[in-house]
Amino acid sequence: MPAGSSLGSDVLTVARAYPDGGGYNWTPGNSGTPIEIDFAGERILAKGDSTICCGFTLAVAIEVAKRRGLLDGKQVKDVRTFQRQWYGSTEVSKETLCEYAVEELGIGKSVNMEDAMPGDFVQFWRTSGSGHSVILLDWIRDGDTIVGLKYRSSQKSTDGIGDRVEFFDNAPGREGLVMRSRTHVCRLNEAASPKATSIKPSIAALVADGAFAEAEKLLKARIVDPSEPVISEAAIQLELLRRIRRDFRLSTEQVLAQIQESVPDATLEDMTRWRDVGDLQSRVIDGEIRYFRRAVSNLFRFNNQTRLRRQSQPEDDGFDKTAHIVELVRLSETVEGPEVFPVKHTIRYELAVKADHPRLRPGAIFRAWLPFPQEYRQQRDVRLIRSEPEGGAIAENGRPHRTIYFEQTIADSGKPPRCAVEFEFVTSAWCPKLDPAAVEPYDTSSELYREYTAERSPHIVFTPDVIRLAREIVGEEENPLEKTLRIFRWVSKNVLWCGEMEYSIIPNLSAKGLAARRGDCGVQGMVFITLCRAAGVPARWQSGWQTQPRSWNMHDWSEFYVAPWGWLPADASHGVREHDDPRVRDFLCGHMDPYRLIVNLDYGRPLQPPKISFRSEPNDFQRGEVEIDGHNLYFGEWDWKFKVQTTLLSQ
Repeated sequence: MPAGSSLGSDVLTVARAYPDGGGYNWTPGNSGTPIEIDFAGERILAKGDSTICCGFTLAVAIEVAKRRGLLDGKQVKDVRTFQRQWYGSTEVSKETLCEYAVEELGIGKSVNMEDAMPGDFVQFWRTSGSGHSVILLDWIRDGDTIVGLKYRSSQKSTDGIGDRVEFFDNAPGREGLVMRSRTHVCRLNEAASPKATSIKPSIAALVADGAFAEAEKLLKARIVDPSEPVISEAAIQLELLRRIRRDFRLSTEQVLAQIQESVPDATLEDMTRWRDVGDLQSRVIDGEIRYFRRAVSNLFRFNNQTRLRRQSQPEDDGFDKTAHIVELVRLSETVEGPEVFPVKHTIRYELAVKADHPRLRPGAIFRAWLPFPQEYRQQRDVRLIRSEPEGGAIAENGRPHRTIYFEQTIADSGKPPRCAVEFEFVTSAWCPKLDPAAVEPYDTSSELYREYTAERSPHIVFTPDVIRLAREIVGEEENPLEKTLRIFRWVSKNVLWCGEMEYSIIPNLSAKGLAARRGDCGVQGMVFITLCRAAGVPARWQSGWQTQPRSWNMHDWSEFYVAPWGWLPADASHGVREHDDPRVRDFLCGHMDPYRLIVNLDYGRPLQPPKISFRSEPNDFQRGEVEIDGHNLYFGEWDWKFKVQTTLLSQ
């Protein structure tokens, strides 16, 4: 039974991706999973303090099922039930666990022991009364007789994840404990159901060809109840097509008119030439060329000819960021600690549903999540001044997305619901004194290192091209701080800023940035994170708003980890500054200015409380999220206002 011939090769690949060890802790409250398990934007299980057998095998099974498309069309409640059955927490699954779970969800089947293959999942029981959930690596045989099994799981004897061999209780001379009669084997299906398999690729092909109307027709046929909130895979895909149409909504005539406002002599021939070289963003939808809503402003960033022909130039915001960084560098040399230039922020954020929205009716439930600041590192003294209405629920500090949540019953459809929050906080510039000679080596077995140097599909994926590029950028450098600087400089130079599509319609942010060599701050930041992780430097997402005078906006940046300083900020979007002093040039790799509102410590995590429907922004959280009766209200169906006042405090 050679592993190479197994239909479960992808199961083994995923299982091997988790390093050995990591601790074993079978205690109440510990999920036992090596990662946070989520589905459709909701958390199924939090990451465990350490692993247990069923937590490890569940994580592998969920990942493989997602890759094979086996969970397409499933609902969150189905996956939650699947998890409980996998753990044997239900009366009907407490004996066979994984075997019952996969058959009940319809993503796998029971397998006879004689037909089992590497990559199959096994639940066995011992004569001692204990049970174990494992991934089969091979049977141990004595001639033609199976006498034991080699498996990968999490157990006390390997201090967490590892490979082990056990024998059956009736194997002569082996002193085994595994009960052959209570050994249950199951296998995940090879692909999604025949119906899904036949439709899904055809839909993807139709979308790629621009045949949106036909794709929408097929998707609608897969939606059982169109009146339900957007939760199912088919409903989400249909919604994404609607969002693509919204982002690519401009006609040729509209775009030409916009261009001629700054370049009066621009022609259709110019447009065709700029479109053909990729400088005027468009796509074909149902046989018609449709242009990106920000195509014209991006054209002037991409195309030198249009900049030269432009008769009017955009106004500068008047804030000299490089000069500000020069001052921060100077101040940092006068103090012992890393904090300088404290700035008090007072922010008011308002959100209101647009009048005459069709879901406004008496008795409907309005729910809204607004941004709220984290207490984190250089951001402190957070205080709620007021909320409207009173009683907004603030998520606990440290949540991946920190929100203030409002819920109310609509009494009068003529009065659209609105909510607002006003808060204050102090943010200082973060200016640690970094020295490559002081860098400490990583503990590569630590939970932090394993988590933040790992892939996280779909936006952090180590393709061969990504690995090759990371190696080219880093070269022979081994110092983590120097490696990160090289990556920071490369992204700053090679992935240029542009106005971006909504993130929900970008399948992979880092892949998009690397392919186009263009993207906004979130795309640039995700490229930085991906390359850092591929180079063995822990990195993660951070975001919120930039609040510099006369130039506030939503903004994303990153963090990377280097001991002894810990997590350090990096803003590859604002990037390398033009200056003779290297401390100024590379300031934003390891340091940060004070004009920030930190809201998010991660991306793509559930809100508090969880949202029912597919989010307007499933990755980031800055503008807020809105639902009425569980139905998402997308951008454009509600208005928001952000007002910030900053005051420099004495050092």
